[in-house]
Amino acid sequence: MWKLTGSIRYQLYISYALLIVLVTVIYVGAFYLYESRQITTRSLTSINELSLSLSNKLDLEIQKLDNVTLSVAYSNLIKDRLLRLSGKRDPSDQTPYSADQIADIKELSEIMVAAIGPTQSVRELTIYDFEGNRISTGAMFKYTKENVTEKPWYEAVIKGGGGIVIGMPQPDDELAKSFVYFKDKYFISLFRTYFGGFGEAKGIIKAQQDAATIFSSLIDLERLSGTGKRFYVMDESGYQLYPYDGEDKTGRYYFEQRASQERHPVYVDNPINGEKELVSYHLSEETGWLLAVVTSKNELFASLKQFTGTAAAITLVILIVTMLFSYYAAQKITKPIARLHSSIKKIDLNGSLQPRQHPDSGINEIEALHVAFQSMQANLQNSVDKLLYSQSQEISSKMAALTSQMNPHFLFNTITTVSIMAEEGMSEEIARLCQKLSSMLRYISSEESNVVSLGAEIDYTSAYLECMKIRYQDDLTYTLAISDELMEIPISKLIIQPLVENCMKHAIHVDGPWRIKVEGYVEGDEWRITVSDNGPGMSEDKRRLLNDKIDELEATGRFPGLSVDGMGLLNIYFRLKFTYGEQMMFMIDTAVQEGFSITIGGPLAD
Repeated sequence: MWKLTGSIRYQLYISYALLIVLVTVIYVGAFYLYESRQITTRSLTSINELSLSLSNKLDLEIQKLDNVTLSVAYSNLIKDRLLRLSGKRDPSDQTPYSADQIADIKELSEIMVAAIGPTQSVRELTIYDFEGNRISTGAMFKYTKENVTEKPWYEAVIKGGGGIVIGMPQPDDELAKSFVYFKDKYFISLFRTYFGGFGEAKGIIKAQQDAATIFSSLIDLERLSGTGKRFYVMDESGYQLYPYDGEDKTGRYYFEQRASQERHPVYVDNPINGEKELVSYHLSEETGWLLAVVTSKNELFASLKQFTGTAAAITLVILIVTMLFSYYAAQKITKPIARLHSSIKKIDLNGSLQPRQHPDSGINEIEALHVAFQSMQANLQNSVDKLLYSQSQEISSKMAALTSQMNPHFLFNTITTVSIMAEEGMSEEIARLCQKLSSMLRYISSEESNVVSLGAEIDYTSAYLECMKIRYQDDLTYTLAISDELMEIPISKLIIQPLVENCMKHAIHVDGPWRIKVEGYVEGDEWRITVSDNGPGMSEDKRRLLNDKIDELEATGRFPGLSVDGMGLLNIYFRLKFTYGEQMMFMIDTAVQEGFSITIGGPLAD
């Protein structure tokens, strides 16, 4: 078998494979784009023509109602009979109708039936005059005395000034009570004002038709299997007219989508399942209705997807054959590169960097790459060791510096306290205070370690509180409630007493007695220390300033420069961050009703 070694020529086989893939993808992609545009164009044309055709059919149904109302509005016979009927009977008269009245009612009904015509383009025709007469014919003949001004649609019809007003689809309770056939059926009503010979309004004409008849063209198309189309009809205000029954009330969503798009038809997301849909709109100038024809994009491109699947299968077979052919030629270069890649992935900055196995590829370029990688491993190991040592020294230095910042802070406040007590002649108290101060100075000046047991820190805090008790007598009470299991855990020195000192500094600004409480407890696998007082609490300005300084610390990693006064809380936050990282706790309780409360903590394991 012919063997090529010491050359990069094996990559030519990969280039051939990529070339075949590229040509195949370009061909299939170009054909897919071309066909998708063709299908989209044909579909858009088809759906636009369909929406126009359906909108015209809806207009035709409404025109039938309109034509009947026009024929009645311009019929002098009907106006004459209504006038005669109104003049023969007082609206409050409850006596039976006379023969002349019955004859007029019958003649008026026959004229209205003639206006409806044999095609029954109107299910029911009703005339209301302003004299209180109401006469209906069609599905039901009825003559009654009714006040038309009490009808809910009266104001809208009068404002129409003789133009048509189309009502929403709704059941007709009167017809439903009279005929079982009309139970649960919806009707659409068209209203028009009719006028007398001098242009004065005389009454209102109402033409009513089944909603199923008005929207029959939409219903028939939806019943056809495999159409995959849905139809919505909205009025000018965006109220859904169709579908008028059932649970599908998403018409307004498509109405709003049209208002937000500049081009039509548009692709929108189905509000229920999120699928892409193509929507074509047509606005009727006759009725003001907006028809939306909705087609699923998946069904629209079903044939294209089928072709894509076939083309993808053929392409896959070609690629498999090509890759099998290229495999044997590229084997000598891909294996050593894979081994080098595996070695690089195993580099761990947290541990030692061990030399990796020699690839033994027999290719000059791979051998040179391996030697360079081994050299890089050695250099990286040295750099990591130096970096870890440098970071360790930096953290130790910063911790020592932060701890030393607390000492002058405490000494400043304590000397001030002794000075005040001396002025007040409190010699015995000064002696006790000096004893406590001596033990505290030994604690804070010890250079053995910056880490002490929590018990030692509590003893130091207790000595400080006793000093304050000597100074303020009965004005100060304090409580130390520390769980025994916390006494031996290691913590940073001078991390609890500054919290107590912070409470003392702010609590004395209100009238005594002042109460200081220190609690220590275990929560899960972490320790917690809570220090609280009954002072005035922390103002919003100081809280905001502290948060700004903490944000600055997090962003820069440097401790912000502050004077001795006011640096305690930020100092503690920084040292907790250095010691415990993301496992630290530093929380100021904003929910307390009075005073100030702060909780710090960290993991027990550390």
